[in-house]
Amino acid sequence: MSPESVEQTLIYIGGIEENRGLWIMLEALKSLKQSGYEDLKLKLIGPIFEADNEKIDAYVSENMLMSSVERLGRIPNDEIGAHMASATVGLCLLKPIPNYMESMATKMFEYMSAELPMVVSDFPMWSELMQETQSGYSVNPLDNLEVVNAIERLLKSKKLQQEMGSNGRYHYEKSYNWTAEGKKLLALYEAATSEVLHESPVYKPTF
Repeated sequence: MSPESVEQTLIYIGGIEENRGLWIMLEALKSLKQSGYEDLKLKLIGPIFEADNEKIDAYVSENMLMSSVERLGRIPNDEIGAHMASATVGLCLLKPIPNYMESMATKMFEYMSAELPMVVSDFPMWSELMQETQSGYSVNPLDNLEVVNAIERLLKSKKLQQEMGSNGRYHYEKSYNWTAEGKKLLALYEAATSEVLHESPVYKPTF
């Protein structure tokens, strides 16, 4: 059975609107469906403005994607894990806006936690994270062909999905979960406290 004939799911979690990659994801889905991935689906989890919902309705209808785009809106956090577990690729294709480019997106660490390989925007910090963890690809979000090619590399290879998913989980457990971050902060605090105690003069009462 070819990868094109297997039902696979792209997933995005977060606010859903143009600057956060809404139309980038829909265009990529359209291109992949046209390339033969007839059973591919896009699952969007998060709030959508009503005006955007209307535009999405028109787009999916015009491009025969009605059964391929699932909008779940806001759902409880304890339900999101199940959706990530059944997905194939996590997406984080935000547009290159300064606020986005200079911060890390929480959803990338959520994907890593769920062993979900990802395709993300090629912002410097994000690209560095992908290189360090080997948990996905960073691409120019404004280049549809580059986005589609990266997604397709993952769709075509179960082995690559598993390797990148496992890499992400490993690095998440090692460095990017709150327990690990807490240990780092505690170590820094203890080091700083020790230095202060060591360097501070002994207090001698004068009475």
